[in-house]
Amino acid sequence: MAPTFLGLVSLLLPLSSLCDARSLPKSVREPLAQPLARAAAVASVPATLPGNWSSFGCFSDSVDSRSLSESSYTDTSNMTVENCIGFCSGADFVYAGVEYAQECYCANSIATSATNNSYSDCSMACTGNSSETCGGSNRLNVFWSGQTAPSGPLTPATVGLWSSLGCYNDSAAARTLPIGMGTTGKVTVESCTSACHTAGYVLAGVEYSQECYCANDFFNDGAPASDGCTMTCAGNSTEYCGGSNRLNVYAYDGAFTSSSSSSSTSSSSSTSTSSSTSTSSSSSTSSSTSSSTSTSGAGTGSSSSTTTGTSGSSSDSGSSTSTSTSSDANTTPQWSALGCYTYVQTDLPFRFNSLTLSPLAMTSITVL
Repeated sequence: MAPTFLGLVSLLLPLSSLCDARSLPKSVREPLAQPLARAAAVASVPATLPGNWSSFGCFSDSVDSRSLSESSYTDTSNMTVENCIGFCSGADFVYAGVEYAQECYCANSIATSATNNSYSDCSMACTGNSSETCGGSNRLNVFWSGQTAPSGPLTPATVGLWSSLGCYNDSAAARTLPIGMGTTGKVTVESCTSACHTAGYVLAGVEYSQECYCANDFFNDGAPASDGCTMTCAGNSTEYCGGSNRLNVYAYDGAFTSSSSSSSTSSSSSTSTSSSTSTSSSSSTSSSTSSSTSTSGAGTGSSSSTTTGTSGSSSDSGSSTSTSTSSDANTTPQWSALGCYTYVQTDLPFRFNSLTLSPLAMTSITVL
């Protein structure tokens, strides 16, 4: 046994010398050293940042309660600390944060629920620069501009001819306002209401800081929400643009009334009443009376017409009276045949299904 053991030792000793990289030829040693050097280059917070921005710490975060909650975007291939700071700075935010290698968040204050943790918790390399750290799982590398946060954001009561209806619930699977405008990035209340008006809609909603939706009525049980509209607009940090599954909704003045909406600052209505009576006998007599009244102003109008006729052609007799009330022409009414009428056009656009009819709203009706 002893000679065999010594023989193994003599074989192992030359092999062990290979473990010492210094004993290897240079042509072999240098290629082996290159990946080791790259592995040793650990991602870190950039030493030089744009302007007066500086590192503020590694903060906790949560999907349900964002530490920086006013604006955000994701870039799976080109997220860097500098790109995130540029995004937040461009929207006048004083705090910027990178998370999970690819996410950027902005705000003018850090949530009180956030805690400052060790920098070692923020160790994920940015997707756009592997030498920089971009937070971690539920961890934010936070940066500060050195400036004082501006006065708190608000929800504009009016934007031009649009009025705020408040904060509404929403869902990606069942949109309250189902027509997406496809606008991203520098969204403001003004840009969204303008886009919806151009497309012929009377309701506009901003959501999740950078999304814009339109419609002529509320859908999928959309209703006012008591909270949740806390994210500021990506294009204007002084305005609120909804939140996660929350819409700040605006209505075009004088162009919207809906029974499904529990609050509205602008409305218009139209009421029409018609009655007809027919009596038949062996003689032939007919008479008709019609009247029309139109009142316009701030989106409110009313009209009424009455027709009475008597004719004799058979032994049957009958009478009927009908009254109908419909909401504004910009919502989908319950249609019924009332005869042939003339109309006067105004410049109020509205949309019916996918066809834009502009202008086409009746303010004066006369029976023919």
